[in-house]
Formats: sequence, C-alpha cells, structure tokens
Amino acid sequence: MKKFIYAVVVAALFIGCGQKNDNENATEIAKALSKAKQEQRMMSPEAQFEARINELKKLGKRRDANKDSLQAVYDAYLQEQANAHIGDKLGLQITHSLCEEFNCKQLDSVMNLCELYKNDSILNVYYTAAKAAEATGVGKRYVDFECEERRGDVQTKFSNMFKHNKPVLLTFWTSSSIPSRNELRDYIKPIVQTYRKKVLFVSAAVWEDTIYDAQRAASELEIVWPMLYSGKKTNSPTTPYGVLRLPYTILIGRDGIIKARGLRGAEIEAAIKKEIGMN
Repeated sequence: MKKFIYAVVVAALFIGCGQKNDNENATEIAKALSKAKQEQRMMSPEAQFEARINELKKLGKRRDANKDSLQAVYDAYLQEQANAHIGDKLGLQITHSLCEEFNCKQLDSVMNLCELYKNDSILNVYYTAAKAAEATGVGKRYVDFECEERRGDVQTKFSNMFKHNKPVLLTFWTSSSIPSRNELRDYIKPIVQTYRKKVLFVSAAVWEDTIYDAQRAASELEIVWPMLYSGKKTNSPTTPYGVLRLPYTILIGRDGIIKARGLRGAEIEAAIKKEIGMN
C-alpha cells in the first residue's frame, strides 16, 4: 500500500502545475503544506502522513509543472517525515522507500539510529546487497557463477564467455518482468547486430520457476545471442552482484574488470561505445 501511495504521488507531481515559475510553485506548495500541517496536529502520525500526501496530490493536479522542483518538494517531505518518526513504524516504512539505493555507509548510519531499524529484515537485505554491490563495483573483477545453457542440458560457467576475448555485456532478467522484456526488446536487441563483432552479449535468465519459462520468453523476444539460465533466487548469481531489481545490466571488459553497472535504456549503448572506443 505504501509503495502504491508513493507511486501515485510521484505520478501526480509529474502531471504538474500551470504556467508559473519555479519560485512561485515552491512558495505556493510551501504555504499549502504549512497550512495542512497546522490542521493535522491533532491527528495520529499515520493520519497526518495520509493528509499530507493528499495535499500533495491536490497540488500535483495542475498542468505543466516543473517536475524537478515538485519532485524536490516531495523528496524533502519524505525526508522530513523520516526524521520526524525515527524509531516508529511509520518512520520505518518511509525509510524503506528512501534507503533502497543507499550505499553501505549510509545504510549503516540509518540502521544505527535505533534497534527497530537495526533489526529490520528489509534494511538488512538492503545492507547485504549494498555490500555485495561495492565488492563488485566499477573497477572490481567480476564474480563467476555456474549456470545452464539455453537448452538446459549443459552446465557451464559464466567465465567461459570470456574465451572470445571480447568485453561482455551481461543482462540479468526474468521472463515475468515486463521491464526486463522491454529492455531486451527495445534497447539490447536493436544493437546486437551493430556491436556483436566487438562485444559479447549475454542474457542470464534468473528468478525463474522453470527453464521453460525462460526459453518461451527468449523465443518470443527473438533472443539470438547467448542465453544462460540459473533458476530460482536460491544461490542466484544476482546475489554476489547485489542486484535487487531486474533487469540489471553490467558491462565487463575483456580483462574481467567491471566497467559499468546498473545500465538502463540508452546508457547501454553509450557504455559499449565508450568501452570499444567509438566515442
């Protein structure tokens, strides 16, 4: 429910305001929020939060707003609420939405604020992932993993992909993820033919119930480049890379050193061009 509310608010903010400039927008928003805050003092923390979200929704219904200024107001409000509710459940819920992209140092600071945060399972998942992401960050060596080839009858290792002496573009994806399918169809498939002589494209299907789901999706998406399969989340190759969401693309140099990670959309081709010296 929390995620839904945040998504609705962000969407509403992006719809925007009239023809006013950023300063006028910010002033009007600040006044409205201040008035709402006064009216909400007698409410419970949860009711206060809901009321403020609704106020932001109303402000966001106007057209042609400056997205950056409104997003900044929204982000500042979430941070304000996180600070105001440190140690309670509402604060923890808001903190979840803020901490997913934090690094280890930032997460460590947050989790040391109170016992509730330190013992929270979700924040601990974020921390473990952030630690793994740092260990496999840009400039670090890739982590090998075992998997099956597309047919499912041959076990192999990811390290075998480097025998071609090319940089490797590794994309973790799953057939049930619409963003995964869109990424493969709209941003990777169109550039395979252009760069396949200089870069090895590898799509690793993960978090699948069966290999047949991955095979069917690969056929639908017309994946003609190498596809690997690693099964369910248990012992997933995404774990040592700290990946929590799919799709996730990593560019690895021919020397096995990670050149870029977390690539999305047009960033993929841009990173390839940089690696092979086409920029």
